[in-house]
Amino acid sequence: MHSKGIKEINADYQGLIIDELQLNIDSRVRLRDQLLFEIGVEPLYDNGGNMVIKATRMHTGETVAKARLHFLSYDFRLNKVTALNNTLKEALYPHLVNL
Repeated sequence: MHSKGIKEINADYQGLIIDELQLNIDSRVRLRDQLLFEIGVEPLYDNGGNMVIKATRMHTGETVAKARLHFLSYDFRLNKVTALNNTLKEALYPHLVNL
């Protein structure tokens, strides 16, 4: 997210917080297994969305694990959830996925 210009907390004291994490482990990973990590964002709504991560074995394509992180836009000065600003929406929308 940093490479897309998203800072932990911007000048308006707003940033993203993770309020829920789900992890499903489908298979064990052994030493020297080569893994492919795919990261994307599910469709956004007014004040947040879900980031999804999928790990697969590089050579077989077998799914090893999936994770979903639910994030919210948060105003740290007002101590409340706020709407996603346009900068965040523009940075996240090109990365919508369906894993």
